[in-house]
Amino acid sequence: MGLGAAAIGLTVDVQATQAAVRDLIARHDRIYAVLWGVNERDPQAVVESVLNTEAFPIDERWFGSVRLVRYVTPQQTGQTLDVDGAFTFPGGQIVLESAAISATEIEPGGALNLTLEWRADAVPPANYKITVQPLDSGGVLVTQRDAEPVAYQRPTRTWAPGEIIVDRHALLIPNDSTPAQYRLMIGFYNPDHPGERLPVSPDGDLLLLADINVHMGN
Repeated sequence: MGLGAAAIGLTVDVQATQAAVRDLIARHDRIYAVLWGVNERDPQAVVESVLNTEAFPIDERWFGSVRLVRYVTPQQTGQTLDVDGAFTFPGGQIVLESAAISATEIEPGGALNLTLEWRADAVPPANYKITVQPLDSGGVLVTQRDAEPVAYQRPTRTWAPGEIIVDRHALLIPNDSTPAQYRLMIGFYNPDHPGERLPVSPDGDLLLLADINVHMGN
């Protein structure tokens, strides 16, 4: 669903735009945001700010100067995960303060919604990307989502020490996924050196968030 009509003219009415986007979130399971000319139409990024903090971004694609961003909207209260970890970068750490997931039981074709809260104890030296990966029992990657925090709106070099960053992600489970249990892992890496992830204690360079059971529907 395109959101161009939500930002009318060259001057955005912030409250009206926020209300229009929230209405879309309330009425739809998924949103397709077609974004173009946002520097002129929505210079404060009001549309994306609401979507990135109140819905869950799946992915984005460029078609020339037009960007398509897909979102899943929250349909249920997330369950808190009993997990913590600290990713080490030169001069400091990024700490996972809390994590919540929409479900740990899911059918192929469904979406997992993740809410992560991060805190860095120093300003990171690079704009690290987050990778979210479900792995099967043999460690084989099923799918993944890679993005900078808050759908690229809060690169890690903009983080102030001690600031809490609330970061949302949606992960689509492929339709052809084999019913099984998967390990949902998360990590950070520098996109300039994508093969080098930040180390995390105690799991190496990927942190286990949860075990996910993919099963066929009744």
